[in-house]
Amino acid sequence: MRCFIGIDLGSTTTKAVVIDENQNILGRGITNSRSNYDTAATIAKQEALLNGRFYLFRQALGSTKALNGALDGFIGQLERDFRLEQYLEQLGDLEQTCHRSLATAKFGDSAKAVEGALNEVFRRLQGEAADLFKPGAKRKSDFFRDIAGSQYLSIGETVAKEAGTRYDFLLNVFDRSIIEVENRVYADSIRRHLLAALERTFVALPETAAFDYFGNDVPTTDSRAYYCTQVRLTALIPNQLIRAEVRVWWYRQGGVRPMTYTDCARSATAAVSTDTTNIRSIYVSQTIQRHDS
Repeated sequence: MRCFIGIDLGSTTTKAVVIDENQNILGRGITNSRSNYDTAATIAKQEALLNGRFYLFRQALGSTKALNGALDGFIGQLERDFRLEQYLEQLGDLEQTCHRSLATAKFGDSAKAVEGALNEVFRRLQGEAADLFKPGAKRKSDFFRDIAGSQYLSIGETVAKEAGTRYDFLLNVFDRSIIEVENRVYADSIRRHLLAALERTFVALPETAAFDYFGNDVPTTDSRAYYCTQVRLTALIPNQLIRAEVRVWWYRQGGVRPMTYTDCARSATAAVSTDTTNIRSIYVSQTIQRHDS
């Protein structure tokens, strides 16, 4: 496919758009312009191409009628997990850069205490990262500098008080490090982030399907749904070993049908596995290993 990219370099933000040869918009990208315009243009272009890939992926899956009507939920979860993987890599990069900045800072006898506080700040940042990308999570910005900055300042102030060290030292380390990190381009990480995001998505959204009494496919919300099937894939060793779990369940005669079990119990998969009073089920687990010929 031939495509064209346009970039609008502004003083505050830089935007990019990707169109095909028929002038259809495939993807858009935006980033803060920072102090390096070349980097800003590169990152905006990268974001637009990535957005375009998600768009084409959605179109391709949609044309196959895959995922039993759960396409929007799957793509939405995949994008959130991809952004989380991006954020975690940059966060790890920022931590290493902060420690290098600390090594050259002139904090005197306070350097050891600042190092301990810095370790604790990033431990909490890592622990809270996933919550920033949950469905419905509110973020004032999607730019790494803004997300990480607001989290670092808030957590840093708390940690400095708890450790009895100077908050301005932590701010100094952050200010000296963030510009270096935000001017790096992570284009080579996209494939790795996408594979990691897929693993997260498979765990977060176990696949669910429904069948009528005769085994015909029906939507999970259909009144004819008699059997429900839940499939979960878990990467035991990335790109090498996967555990596939399949559960088929149906209601016992005379059993009650809790409201939480509607839509094939998408929101209550754990309950189904233990409810032997109202549910009968068959469960199969298989480990699949990759073999390269």
